[in-house]
Amino acid sequence: MAGWFEWNATRWRRKTGIRQADRRGRRRRQRGAALLLVVWIFIVLFVVVLDFASSMRDDGLATANLADETQVYYIAVAGLNRAVYDVLTDPNAQAGDDDDDDDVGLAVDEELGETEDGTCGRVTTNGRWYECDFAGGSYAVRVLDESSKLGLNALAGDQNVQVLKYVVTWLLLGGNATEGVGVTESREIETVVDSILDWYDDEGDEEITRLNGAEADYYSGLSQPYPIKNGRFDSLEELLLVRGVTPELFYGFDGRPGLREVFSVDSKTRHINVMQAPAAVLRVLLRIDEEEAQALVTQREEEPFGFVQQVQGMVGDPMVAELLRGGRSPRATIEARGMMGDRVVAHVAAMVDDLDDDFEGPTYLKWFDRVPADWAGPGAVEDEGT
Repeated sequence: MAGWFEWNATRWRRKTGIRQADRRGRRRRQRGAALLLVVWIFIVLFVVVLDFASSMRDDGLATANLADETQVYYIAVAGLNRAVYDVLTDPNAQAGDDDDDDDVGLAVDEELGETEDGTCGRVTTNGRWYECDFAGGSYAVRVLDESSKLGLNALAGDQNVQVLKYVVTWLLLGGNATEGVGVTESREIETVVDSILDWYDDEGDEEITRLNGAEADYYSGLSQPYPIKNGRFDSLEELLLVRGVTPELFYGFDGRPGLREVFSVDSKTRHINVMQAPAAVLRVLLRIDEEEAQALVTQREEEPFGFVQQVQGMVGDPMVAELLRGGRSPRATIEARGMMGDRVVAHVAAMVDDLDDDFEGPTYLKWFDRVPADWAGPGAVEDEGT
């Protein structure tokens, strides 16, 4: 009997031990699963926190960039308004009229830029960039006289046919313009000149088509017809609608400038301010190459006095020479770049009229807001760098 009890006790202990081992094994497996679950939870939380931190960092940088951009934008606007004020109040840079052939409006370098006491000097109307530190940043500003290019609307009249022909001939033929013009080239030139005049003039009910020009019947008969303007040019790109004006002639080809580089639709006078004329305009007027034109620009900056008379003597056509002046017009495009360090952050510009009226003040005709850093200006104003 005692042996039976002993045998049952042994079996019970064995079964109990097995059950306890099973329970310990299950607990070990449960602890492993819980550890894996905790690890995954921590991984998910880490990813969420990392994404949140990255998002907050991006938002912080965006806010800082927006603050810098806004600050520098208004620095550029301040520079532009400072230039307007300087031009209005500069007694040595008052606008000349159509009969003024003196070298007025010339820059005096000693009065420009930053002075010894750290203040900003006067900006003048010589078309060059001038920089000045201001409000934690800096701005660069320049004043471009609209009469430094040929006034398209002012020249689009019968009394200026010879001038238009002079310009178009060189743009089309380059150096060959001085060696004689063939029949084909002559017809091409006449077509462009007459068509520009026909596009501009308003004959009322009686349209008189010039010999090689084009009126409404020509444009309405095109595969993609459009009406003729019969009025002033509002943009230089309108020239691309005129009969005979090709993209090559408009944008330039064979190393020569195009119509867009030598004409302005905003000039108020037929005269040209050669003291600010870009190299492209000098090339056309004097029929010289780019190297010679750049040399003249450098000479003009170093020795401005007497430059007008020198250029007038270099022009072979008396009617073209008569257009050359040294006085600026009261209308100009003013550009201003706001900078943070060496980086251009904001770039604004405005076309301003009545810059000779310091009593009534200027008139803002156009405003160009947040333009690209490499903007060439209305009518592709040449950018000669800062």
